[in-house]
Amino acid sequence: MPKTSEPQLSIPNFRVSHVLAPVKIHQVTEPFLKGTFVTNGKHFGVVSQVISNSHYPIQISWWESNSEQVSEKFCYSWDMLQTLKIKPLALFIPQKTFLIIPNGTLAITETDELIQLSQTLFWLKSVDEAGYHLLNQNESWVFPLKDFPGIPYACLIDLPSKNILDAAKNLSLTELKVWANLWLDLNSPQNLLEQLHSSPNLASALKKAFIQSKYLQAEQFLGEDLQTAWQDAFLSYLEEKKRTVGLWGYQVSSSVVQSTLKSRLNSSKECNYNYNFGQVIELKLNSKKPVIIKWEPDENNISYDDLELKNNSISPILPFVKLSE
Repeated sequence: MPKTSEPQLSIPNFRVSHVLAPVKIHQVTEPFLKGTFVTNGKHFGVVSQVISNSHYPIQISWWESNSEQVSEKFCYSWDMLQTLKIKPLALFIPQKTFLIIPNGTLAITETDELIQLSQTLFWLKSVDEAGYHLLNQNESWVFPLKDFPGIPYACLIDLPSKNILDAAKNLSLTELKVWANLWLDLNSPQNLLEQLHSSPNLASALKKAFIQSKYLQAEQFLGEDLQTAWQDAFLSYLEEKKRTVGLWGYQVSSSVVQSTLKSRLNSSKECNYNYNFGQVIELKLNSKKPVIIKWEPDENNISYDDLELKNNSISPILPFVKLSE
């Protein structure tokens, strides 16, 4: 008798033509949606924000190499994404990915059969123009590329951890500094230095008001980053105000003059004065004598309070301003 071949085991094969549920809402920024992992071939990141009505709508947080720390955040236009070869990280890699078709998925097969799937774990065999080819122990499926309902379950490569993703959602130290500077510009009093000199607690009140402001509402950040950002922004803001606004009219690096009576002419009311020139080198707001002046020619540094400046006939030298020809 001729030898017969052993019967080959076959499993049911289903080919899906349309996925009816779950319905995916397509967005104009696809495939760069918020939370999408991306790579430029060397570095990995995540889309941390999608900014509508912007020339640079896609904000990406990039991770430091071999770290869960976000190094930088940048915003990109569509042309920049293409030029820099930034692409979504493939989450469905053939021969490496296990995925789940979620419970309640409703599909129509090519034979017009309506099927509702229970939650099932599949192995991704391949991906081609026909769609996603899936296998499990009992059946084979082909899903179309459009509206694929699969959810990655496990992969034989290392994907970014939850800690990395959480870190990407936080405002960076640079962003916190920018917000703090902007808030101070719009909300600090004009006579800030005078108020800080008379009321040192004002600094803490300003910080508290910034934390409770709209700038930080619904935002995530690390407490230590906020502390560092506020301190750096506040100190730099004070240094700027010392140079531009000053205290009692005295600005850092500005010139001052002290006039002392030299003699009075008997025949008239005219007086002769000696003039001593100096420069404001610092304004120490937490000192009882905050204005520090370096006098010429001996270059002695002397500190003054408001009353001493008046009693010693010390005045700031105002810059000349040319009004017209």
